Amino acid sequence: MTCPLVHSLTLSLGLRSFARDYLTKVVVKGRNSHNTKVCDIMTPVKELVMVTPTNSVLDVMELMVEKNFRHVPVVEQCGTMAGMVSIKDVVHVMLKEHKEEVGRLNEYIQGTF
Repeated sequence: MTCPLVHSLTLSLGLRSFARDYLTKVVVKGRNSHNTKVCDIMTPVKELVMVTPTNSVLDVMELMVEKNFRHVPVVEQCGTMAGMVSIKDVVHVMLKEHKEEVGRLNEYIQGTF
């Protein structure tokens, strides 16, 4: 029996990573699409990297850079999927923090803090 997480991950990750997997594991290697099975190119469930909602944005960003991921599933401690974090999500948070810090530094420099 397959757990619900696998079904959720299959839909989420499969849709998001299919193009990259197809290009790098079928087209570039000269394989035939009609004869190549999905199981021959998919990432095995045991190799999937996931984070929890309590991981910091910095931790997730470091993981994404280290593993060259664009998306990472967020999984609750009980094993249910909470969502998906993308590199765009991480960059958005980091830019917001950067802008806030620049504002605080400007206030400090101008003596208006």
